Amino acid sequence: MVAVNYALLVSLFVYRDLTLPQVYKLLIRSAMTTAVIILVIAMSAVLSWTLSSWQVPGAIAQAVLSLSTNPYVIMLLVVAVVLLTGVFIERPAL
Repeated sequence: MVAVNYALLVSLFVYRDLTLPQVYKLLIRSAMTTAVIILVIAMSAVLSWTLSSWQVPGAIAQAVLSLSTNPYVIMLLVVAVVLLTGVFIERPAL
């Protein structure tokens, strides 16, 4: 917080790069970004509660353990799932 205020003051008064209307626009954009992040966190909390109340993690654990009891095979399955999930979730750089 101190660094943000320092950067704002230096940018306004020392370098004179920002004007007050630009600061207002930056504050609005940062508030909108913060709101989106908070919404994502809130929805993930709802999803987490729903999954735990339906006992989905236990069902997944039982399904994985029914495939094999070897810890290396289980670790390989977990790595494969995380890798496949990452392939479809990761967004290419623009």
